Amino acid sequence: MRFSVCRKAVSEFKSLDPLPEFLADLMLCIPECASEIADNYGDLWEQFYDATENNFEAAMTYINKHGLQSVFQKRIDQILHNCESSGWGFPDAMWDIYYDYSDKDDQ
Repeated sequence: MRFSVCRKAVSEFKSLDPLPEFLADLMLCIPECASEIADNYGDLWEQFYDATENNFEAAMTYINKHGLQSVFQKRIDQILHNCESSGWGFPDAMWDIYYDYSDKDDQ
């Protein structure tokens, strides 16, 4: 998985000024696919986890900004579940990101 290619696709899509739901959907695909890879293939390299965390945080920031967490909660839950079998503190980092933004959605 090449995160730079994924981020470029998100950036190009964002330039089209899509509805927030559509952009959030695309942004969430990156950590979603990465968490599936981590779950299926076991421990990976630290840079993979760092990039996944960064993309998850970007998606959660955008989702929170537009009040869309309830729309994407099922997918977010699956991402967090997929991370549980990984090492490098990856599950903890992903849960920390989730908690940083999930509390803000309720305010």
